[in-house]
Amino acid sequence: MVAVPGRAGYSDMSGGAEVTIDPEALKRWTGTGLVWTPFPISISWLEVGAILMLIQEFKIRSFFELGTNRGGLASILFLRARFDKLRYNGIEIEEKFCDTAIYGEVFPKFNLRVGDAFENMDWIKTCLTPSPACIFCDGGNKQKEIDIASGFINSSDFILGHDYMNEWLTIPVGFKKVERWYLQNTTLCLMSRKML
Repeated sequence: MVAVPGRAGYSDMSGGAEVTIDPEALKRWTGTGLVWTPFPISISWLEVGAILMLIQEFKIRSFFELGTNRGGLASILFLRARFDKLRYNGIEIEEKFCDTAIYGEVFPKFNLRVGDAFENMDWIKTCLTPSPACIFCDGGNKQKEIDIASGFINSSDFILGHDYMNEWLTIPVGFKKVERWYLQNTTLCLMSRKML
């Protein structure tokens, strides 16, 4: 069994006490490739929850996903964009992944495109308003995506990198890693110009 610190006031019902979790259950919970959305998703349940928490905590108004794969995360954020103040945009270079009905401009606050992110940086910049914005770097060259994004996001915005310490290592100059309990046990790294 793995001991996990409880968090008073959160849905683990621990009241702040330590909770014991079966390691095999934890593996299933944090495992990737689970098809539980309308479209396959390539991040874990824990990472989906962390993204929803950071959108909530930092009151993210614009979310941009570089490397949408088959649109799994997009399908989850679809409702936030439809019924909340979130604006969602994403881009995927692999056209073979983009055969779903959600690609294109579904409605004004939800848009998925097929294309190369590096050739569409002007469009991406226009999608990061209103602030605060978060750009989620999950494409094929995460370090390059993060480095380029760090050059144009506002001081109130965030960069979220996937596969931290696996596919990329360097936090851009002038940025700090934002530590939050919900990012633990994920391969997500949230970065900001401000210390939060």
